[in-house]
Amino acid sequence: MLEVGAGGGRGHGWRPGGTSQEVALIAAGRRKGHLLDRRPWSYMAVIGRGQGRTSALRRALVAAGVPVTVPPAEVAVRDEVAVRPLLDLLEVALNVAMGQPDPIGTQTAIDTLLSPVGGTDPVGLRRLRRALRRDELDSGGSRSSDELLAEGLVAPNTLAMLGSEGAPARRVAKAITAGVIAARTIDGEDGLRWAPGGTPRGRPGGAGGATRRPGHRRG
Repeated sequence: MLEVGAGGGRGHGWRPGGTSQEVALIAAGRRKGHLLDRRPWSYMAVIGRGQGRTSALRRALVAAGVPVTVPPAEVAVRDEVAVRPLLDLLEVALNVAMGQPDPIGTQTAIDTLLSPVGGTDPVGLRRLRRALRRDELDSGGSRSSDELLAEGLVAPNTLAMLGSEGAPARRVAKAITAGVIAARTIDGEDGLRWAPGGTPRGRPGGAGGATRRPGHRRG
């Protein structure tokens, strides 16, 4: 559960023993927020995975005395502009933690740099590309700016020589590094074998297969 107020925000996590306990925890949190914290129902949201899951959760919350309004069909949460880069970065972090070769593709690198995480724009991206390419040529290398972008985001030490034009890449690299640390801490290797959407992945060095993320919708 995420709580946001004037002084900032905080998060709480639970691992319920079953569906009924999960619904009871969610319902209790909504009622507490409404009755004790004076928070309007419309200020609270519950996000469920998949339409079927959302419908079941809606029925259970209504039965528990929590009014629920399900918005009409809309863009899945996973495709929201603010969410897409976070999921991409999570997948990259898992790839790095599992030792997958080429953990980030060029387009993902570009998308995350242009996202709110990287905070740059096309002009800033061109400056970053030129700076990386210039340093590569000065050191006698011949890699393209695409290769240098992808490498820099998962090997942030290669960005140290850049000035202010490297700030967006350093921000993205910092986010990936944090994700890698978290991935290696939570549930060990068994946890790393699961993709962001719950799809089994291969072991490090094995065949991982394609990742499919099930749709997420607000409930």
